[in-house]
Amino acid sequence: MATTTNISSSDTNINNQLAFDTANSETHQYYLDRLKSMVENDNSSHMKKYINDQLLSDLATSLLDQTVINILIMLRLQQVNNERELMQQRDSMIAKLDAKRNSKIEQVEKKFANGEITSFKRDDLLKEMKKHYEEKIVSIDMHLLNLVDKNVREQQKTLMDAEIPGFHITNNSHEIEAQVKLLNFIEQIINLSDESKLAIN
Repeated sequence: MATTTNISSSDTNINNQLAFDTANSETHQYYLDRLKSMVENDNSSHMKKYINDQLLSDLATSLLDQTVINILIMLRLQQVNNERELMQQRDSMIAKLDAKRNSKIEQVEKKFANGEITSFKRDDLLKEMKKHYEEKIVSIDMHLLNLVDKNVREQQKTLMDAEIPGFHITNNSHEIEAQVKLLNFIEQIINLSDESKLAIN
């Protein structure tokens, strides 16, 4: 009787494994078909240079791994938070710059109204302030772009360390574009904003 029970249990395990493998195979094919379709419909001339069918197949396989899904979800959450922080930082810096500029404009206008400076001097000062303001805006945006680049490199390293196909550290703009599009394609297949998909053992 014990032998019969063991055989029955073994058969059940085999059947369960076969069902699991079949489900994974079907899911892999679904992911692969979706990825191929999105790449095919993409108008970028660079995509097909950096992305081939083997890479897409490997990527589809990696998406069957819950650990990979966890990493992608966490990275997306991190990206959303980083973007929010950068926008808040920019708004704060611009607000301070505007306040300082407006204060200086008021001082110039007051001096002009009191006859302390000529209209030509007033115009020169306002023109110089406008130029300085625009330069500061460029400086702020360059600073924030450097932070964005830093975040991109950190994201690339995380994806590369996780051995997710298609991702590596690069400064090549076309390769970065391809990586961003791969992430967008994945987002269209798996809703990475859905934290209920996040499984931590």
